[in-house]
Amino acid sequence: IFLFKNTERMDFLEKDLEQVIYEAPDDFLWDKLSLRGKKFRQKRLGNYGISDLIFVEKVYSEKLDYDNFTSEIIEVGLHITICELKKDKIGLSAFLKSVKYAKAIQRYLTKRGFNSFNLSILLCGSKIDDIGSFIFLTDVFENGYSDTEFEFTSSIKSIDFYTYKYDFNGLDFKNHKGYCLTNEGF
Repeated sequence: IFLFKNTERMDFLEKDLEQVIYEAPDDFLWDKLSLRGKKFRQKRLGNYGISDLIFVEKVYSEKLDYDNFTSEIIEVGLHITICELKKDKIGLSAFLKSVKYAKAIQRYLTKRGFNSFNLSILLCGSKIDDIGSFIFLTDVFENGYSDTEFEFTSSIKSIDFYTYKYDFNGLDFKNHKGYCLTNEGF
């Protein structure tokens, strides 16, 4: 939200970003952030803390019965995305905070005998800490999954970094990945 007073822009706050994402239509979330599923906002995860946003998507598969030439769609598990939002720069502390939330979800579900799930982390801020090695995290995880080849690991399957830009044209997101050193030395 842009508000002007004496030609100065007021800050777009983390809670504003959270509100916009939470209230956004499903097609916008899928197109801009590859998010889908049931949304949870400010969810308490036991003593691990309170998450910004969590998306829980049921994953289905087609079960084929070749003897009777039939098929049925069955639920096979969950894909859970933990979204950690920052007004400014996302970096190692945001990542570690989301890892703590991933551990909370993992513990909660496995203690209840549920092991058919994957976890993803989505970090979003206005900038990314690109000074150290943090920026390489997106490329050491699988980043995404195929609906047809879903393998449950009960661990973090992907990490995505997004920056947001809010201006007169509205809110826009950019996915960041594929970073390399400018001089790799080989």
